[in-house]
Amino acid sequence: METTILRGYISRFLTSNTNGWGLAIFVNENNSKAQIKIKGSISLMKAKVLYEINGKYEEHPKYGKSFAVTTFKQAEANSKNQVIKFLSSPIFPGVGEKKAELIVNHFGDQAITQIKNDFDALYEVPGLDKAIARVIIDALKEMQYSERLISEFFEHNLKVDILNQVKKYTEDDDETEHIFKNNFLKFARDKNIFPFEEADRVAVHFGLDLNSPERIGHWAAKIVLDLCMQTGNTYTDKRNLDAKVVKDLKIYDSELVLAGYKYAKENQLLFFVDGKIYCAEAWSDEQLIAQKVCDIKNKIHKLPSKINLENIIDEIQREIGYEIGKTDFKYDSIQRQALIEFANSNFLILTGGPGTGKTTVIKGMAKLFTKIFNSNNIGIAAPTGRAAARVRESWSELSATTIHKMLEADISNNYLVNEKNPLKFDLLILDECSMIENHLFAQFIKAIGRCKKLVLVGDVNQLPSVGYGNVFEDLIDVNLFSTVKLTNIYRQAQGNGIIELAHAIQNNSLANLDLNNLNNVENFFDQDSEVSLHLLKKDFETNLDSINQNPFNYQIISPMYAGQLGVENLNSEIQVEFNSNIFDKDKVYDRGRHRYTIGDKIMFLKNDSEMDLTNGESGIIEEIILNKNTLDHALVNFGQDKRISLKTANFEDVSLSYACSVHKTQGSEYKHVVFAIEDNGKSFFLNKKLIYTAITRAKDKLVLIGDKNLFIKAAAREAIPRKTTLKERLKELQID
Repeated sequence: METTILRGYISRFLTSNTNGWGLAIFVNENNSKAQIKIKGSISLMKAKVLYEINGKYEEHPKYGKSFAVTTFKQAEANSKNQVIKFLSSPIFPGVGEKKAELIVNHFGDQAITQIKNDFDALYEVPGLDKAIARVIIDALKEMQYSERLISEFFEHNLKVDILNQVKKYTEDDDETEHIFKNNFLKFARDKNIFPFEEADRVAVHFGLDLNSPERIGHWAAKIVLDLCMQTGNTYTDKRNLDAKVVKDLKIYDSELVLAGYKYAKENQLLFFVDGKIYCAEAWSDEQLIAQKVCDIKNKIHKLPSKINLENIIDEIQREIGYEIGKTDFKYDSIQRQALIEFANSNFLILTGGPGTGKTTVIKGMAKLFTKIFNSNNIGIAAPTGRAAARVRESWSELSATTIHKMLEADISNNYLVNEKNPLKFDLLILDECSMIENHLFAQFIKAIGRCKKLVLVGDVNQLPSVGYGNVFEDLIDVNLFSTVKLTNIYRQAQGNGIIELAHAIQNNSLANLDLNNLNNVENFFDQDSEVSLHLLKKDFETNLDSINQNPFNYQIISPMYAGQLGVENLNSEIQVEFNSNIFDKDKVYDRGRHRYTIGDKIMFLKNDSEMDLTNGESGIIEEIILNKNTLDHALVNFGQDKRISLKTANFEDVSLSYACSVHKTQGSEYKHVVFAIEDNGKSFFLNKKLIYTAITRAKDKLVLIGDKNLFIKAAAREAIPRKTTLKERLKELQID
């Protein structure tokens, strides 16, 4: 399709995001009724300013014609009315129509061109204040410079998103260009301007030598961080780094590469220790965690005098028994020991599998703390919204929240609560700690402030975090801190097949377990994926009434995204077969690859403090409002009376969630779980922790569907241990 040039004005923006992408209504300069939706990197454009835009028309079968903008520039006004409209626009504050008319009457319809040719001529306009003339001159000069910079980005195919991000931190284009020409990669790193590859292209365009130590050093730091995120390790080695540098940068001169490493070391982008190479983030996280954990552990701890712990625990038992309607409730010996350890320690780790009573012990700790220290200033947090909600559901007095919300993380993951503005809780409890990556835990631990006691709770047998590090398991394995492992099962202990299966997996005794004779566990194992898919849909149909009553109680889990039993296909199959709204175009928001309709179960995929949504939160679309085939908003019920209106831009971070990956469901529990597994030739990553995590999401009923041999094989495969050095950092501090 041919490139087309249009002239006109933006009448209003429909949406835009922080990276500069936008959708707007563009009006023809000569006909206000001739309008079209334009899209692209247009957020630097201003409303009611005459532009010349270059791009291509696009036709969508449902939403009709739009115009994809590739370049834009301010157009020269060619009539008196256009000049008056331009000069009275918000670009020139204080001018207004009357003063604009004075200028046009003096210069004619070529006023803007004449002023740009001789700025001082503006001072000669009769009746025009010098201050107003100065406003116009300054704005025109700034626009000339801005246009040059924008044109340069367009001409050389540089991402305008990068320009948009930098402009947030600069007063004018002189300052912006100075940043691009002087150590821009450091600026981009400090300000979290991404993607790195595009920032690098900008830096090179503005003069950074391709083979400079600065560039190679920043690339090396980026590569090490990527390797850490991919593997979960907190460091790599020179062999892996060298291979990636050669592959990504095509630099084969070892002296140039070493000069880049030296730059990275001198500027603390990389740390080289005992043959290990750390990126700055992973290095500082381990250092910080080790120091802060030791600090709180070694604080002077004194219980108030005349405290009889045994009597207080007995009293708490009676209170909890009354609350749950079990007058004979008692903590077992291990749970009781956990409460005693809690009372006598500043820092405690509590671990245990499903049904071992972790939440009941947390209740006891909260009550015990209040009774001993006369304080109910208690903060409880978890890495996901569902995990926090589970704590609240167990005991409403425990007002659990997410770690991101507790730390007041913004949309760029900057934390407003930090060491300078710390938390003010006396007791802090973190739940589902196996999910917490090093970097998030480091942000948390440096913000604990005056905290008297810190408790970490989790199941060490579950999957580790998505990000790098293995902080929960490392803190247990180092054997330097008070740790209690709960082992007795209390959740329907007799005949709970889910828990029997979980323990068999952990004890490597799955071969001795009859999978066909487990209470509340069904299996429909079949090598044929088509048959397995049919059985899965049959189970969904059988439970359709209860799903419609509460969709959050039923969850399909798959360890893979691709394949017949992968997340993507399962979501599509369930949506088409069981949500008839998908066939009503007035109820469908079509995004091309994915479609959403009323009744769909969706998942939000990032943390957004402004919307009070966390990564992994699921909701049901209750309403879709379309305006001329464009989404106005979708009302989503995220449970617990939380209804949020999502706009077009929000759906960039949304997916269907009839089926989810194991990681996305971690921290959640469901009454009914269907676990689907197939061998598509890419099952090498399946392991014991992944299978264990998946099946323990089920509370009342577990259905296993797919390849039995793969299930058994994966359940026996040990996960590859993560390479971390937090334990070494802790031992170096020589805790007594």
